Amino acid sequence: WKTCAKNHMINALKPNSKEFILTHDLAWCTIFKAASTTFLFFMNILAGYDVRYLQRTAATPINLARKRFPRPSVNELNEALENSLSLLIVREPFERLLSAYRNKFEEGKNSYYKIIAESIVKQYRIQPSENQSNAPTFKEFLQYVVKREKHPDEHWAPFWKFCTPCS
Repeated sequence: WKTCAKNHMINALKPNSKEFILTHDLAWCTIFKAASTTFLFFMNILAGYDVRYLQRTAATPINLARKRFPRPSVNELNEALENSLSLLIVREPFERLLSAYRNKFEEGKNSYYKIIAESIVKQYRIQPSENQSNAPTFKEFLQYVVKREKHPDEHWAPFWKFCTPCS
């Protein structure tokens, strides 16, 4: 709370309860690109999924977890926090941005991120060349992230905005 108070952030944002998983006296905010897949694997085991099923299913770990751990309301989160250990797993911010870039744009498998990639290239590519990729460069991606500050994607949203620990 000291950091929140020092930066005048206490209750500055509406609590974002929907990104939390509540179970076994644990309140965990799922920060993507910060060991979330690994931690979701273990949360899904706690949820009762068989390890072999988790290893072979095409379902995403977060979707499986949400079937067993529905998104809590703000009231449910506040009630749970009174008797739970709250947990955030974070990653150095620039490493997280690079991981998101590599996963969403270099691998380029997800159609949603292909559309975003095209938009980034159109908006931030200064001089397109014939041999250049359709994927944005890391610099173009960073320009996009800085400009989209108000509505960031969950894979690169700042921890303090995504999990609202000061709220």
